[in-house]
Amino acid sequence: MSRDPYADALGLVIASVDAERAAVRVPFQTANSNPGGALHGGVAASVIDAAASLVARAGVEDRPGLEHAVVDVAVTYLAAAINEGIVA
Repeated sequence: MSRDPYADALGLVIASVDAERAAVRVPFQTANSNPGGALHGGVAASVIDAAASLVARAGVEDRPGLEHAVVDVAVTYLAAAINEGIVA
């Protein structure tokens, strides 16, 4: 999978991927945070989207030209990540 400029801007790090799960982390960056150090909700949703996409892609044999996209995602925020990175 080629690198995505948006993922690079977020600082997204792919820790592991297989056909059943992925571990994706984003270290804390002030550029990804709201005032007060709370991670922007769009960053969290993007990490969830990236992890799901990686798992979906890992479960399919490599075919040139194959494209994929997330159709819908719903995120329920239970607490803020303040001045800390996250893992999905």
